[in-house]
Amino acid sequence: MHEHSLILELGLVFFFGFLGAYLAHKIGQSVIVGYIVLGTLIGPNVLGLVKEVDLIHTLAELGVVFLMFFLGLEFSISRFSQIKNSALIVGSTKILAQMGAGLLIGLMLGWSDIDRLFLAAIVAISSSGVTAKLLFDLKRTATRDAEVLMGVMVFEDFVAIITLGILTGIAVTGMVQVGAAGMVATKAILFYAAFIIVVAKGFPYIAGWLEQLDSDELFVAVIAGAVLLAAAGAVELGLPSAAGAFVLGMIINSKDLEERIHRKIAPFKDGFLVVFFLAFGMLINPTLIPKVAWLLGIVLAVSIFIELTVSTSVAFLGGLPPLAAVAVGTGLVSRGEYAMIYATVGNQTGAISPELYQLTGVYVFAMTLAAPLLMRNTKKIKKLYSFFIPNPLKCGLLVFSRSMAPLMFPDYYNIKVYPKRWLFAAVFVGYLLVVIRAFGITDLNVLVPLTAAGFILVWAVRFMLQKGFLFVNQETTEHLEGLSCSPSTACCFTLKTLTVLFSTALLISVFWGFNILFSVVTLLLFVGFLLAESLRLNRKQGPPVDVSS
Repeated sequence: MHEHSLILELGLVFFFGFLGAYLAHKIGQSVIVGYIVLGTLIGPNVLGLVKEVDLIHTLAELGVVFLMFFLGLEFSISRFSQIKNSALIVGSTKILAQMGAGLLIGLMLGWSDIDRLFLAAIVAISSSGVTAKLLFDLKRTATRDAEVLMGVMVFEDFVAIITLGILTGIAVTGMVQVGAAGMVATKAILFYAAFIIVVAKGFPYIAGWLEQLDSDELFVAVIAGAVLLAAAGAVELGLPSAAGAFVLGMIINSKDLEERIHRKIAPFKDGFLVVFFLAFGMLINPTLIPKVAWLLGIVLAVSIFIELTVSTSVAFLGGLPPLAAVAVGTGLVSRGEYAMIYATVGNQTGAISPELYQLTGVYVFAMTLAAPLLMRNTKKIKKLYSFFIPNPLKCGLLVFSRSMAPLMFPDYYNIKVYPKRWLFAAVFVGYLLVVIRAFGITDLNVLVPLTAAGFILVWAVRFMLQKGFLFVNQETTEHLEGLSCSPSTACCFTLKTLTVLFSTALLISVFWGFNILFSVVTLLLFVGFLLAESLRLNRKQGPPVDVSS
C-alpha cells in the first residue's frame, strides 16, 4: 500500500468519524452509534472508500489498548479487591445463562453440535471496549456499579481467552483439547499474578522518577511505550492486548501522575478510538441483514432479556441497590471483539456454517447499538421492574439483597473479611464446575455421582454462608437498617432461598440432557417457592420501610 493511500484513508476515517459523532450527538444518540453507522457506510461492503481494512483494524486495536489503560487508571487494585466477590458471581452466572440460551437456540434450529457451541460462545461475552467507552461518556467510572461492571469484564476476558483456546481446538480437530485450554488458563493466571506483584512492587520508585520528568515529550514517549509493551507482553502469552494495558493502569496509584497522564496521553485514546469504532462498522455487510433478520430477532431478544433479568437479578441479589443492579445489567448488553474473533476462527477453518458467520456480524452491530440506549435509561427500566414485581416479592428480594451485601462488599461496611473466604471461593467454583459438567449428560453412571457431589457442595456453601452471616452480624447490622425483620430471620430466609436456588440450578443442569421441559418446570417451581416464602416473610414481619426500592 502506498504512503499516499494510507494518509488518504486515515484522513477519511477521521473525517467521517467526526461527521458520525456530530450527527449522533445532534439526534441525542451515543457517538458510538454514529461511528459504527458511518464506518459501515465507508467500508468495503457499501461505498468502498476505505479498502485497506486490515491495516485500519491493526490501528484500531490501539484504541482498545489505550481505552483499557485509562479504565485501569480509574479502577485500582484495591477497588477491584472490594468487588471481586460480586464480579465472580455475576460474571459466572451471566456467562452460563447466555451459553445455555445459545445451546438451546441452536438445538431448536437443528444446528450441528459445533455450530451450537460457537453460537453459545458468541452470545456469552460482552465487549469491554464498548462498555468502557460508554462508562466514560456517561461519567459513571467512579460508581460502585461501574466497579462491579468492569470487574465482570476482567473475569470475562479471562474466560474468553480460555474459550478461544477450546473453540480453536474444536475448529481444527473437531474435539475439545482440554490440555490446550488448561495451558491458556495457566498462562493467564501467571500473567496477572506476576504483573501485579512484580510491577506493583517496583512502581513506587518508577512513579517518583516519572513525576520529576520535566519534558512532556519524554513523558509521552515513556508512558505510551510502557502501555504498548504491556499490551505486547499479554499477546505473547496468548492473552488480549487490552489485558496488559488494563493491568498496567490498575497499578498506577499516584494522583499527580494520573492527572498528567490524562492531560498528555488521553488524545491517543480519543484518536484511536475513532478508528476502532469505524473499523468495527466496516465489518458490517448491510445486504446480509435481511437473510438473517428472523434469526437475529430471536438471538437478540434472548440475549438482551438475559442481561436485563439474570445479570440484573444476580447483581441485586448480590447486594447492589436496585438502580445499580440495573446499571450492571444494561452495561453487559454490548457485544464486540470476542464474538467476531470466535466467528472468524470458525469461518476460516470451515467449522461453522455461513449462516452463523453472517448472523454474528449483524448481531454484534445490533447489540452495540442497543447498549447505549439501555444504559441511558436505567432509571426507566428500574421503574418498570418495580411496577411489575409484587410487593411481597419485593420484600423477600430486598431482605435477601441486604443480607448478602456485607459478604459481597465487606469494605463498604468497614467490617473484617470473613476468614474462610478462600475456602468458600474454592467450594463455590467446585459447585460451578459440577453444574457445567452435568449439563447435557445422559449417562447415569456419570450423572448420579455428579449430582450427589453437587448437593454436597450446595450444603457446604450453605454451611459456610451461615457462618459468614453470623460473623457479619457480630460486626454490624447497618445493612439491615430499614427492614422490619430481625437479623436471625433475614439470615434464615436468605439461607433457605440460596439453598433452593443452588439446588434448582443443579437440577436444571441434570435434567437438561433428558428433557428440557423438566428444567423449565424446575425453574418455575423455584419462582413459586420464592413467592411463597416472600409472602410468609411479609405476613410474619410486615413490609420493609423502603419496600419501594
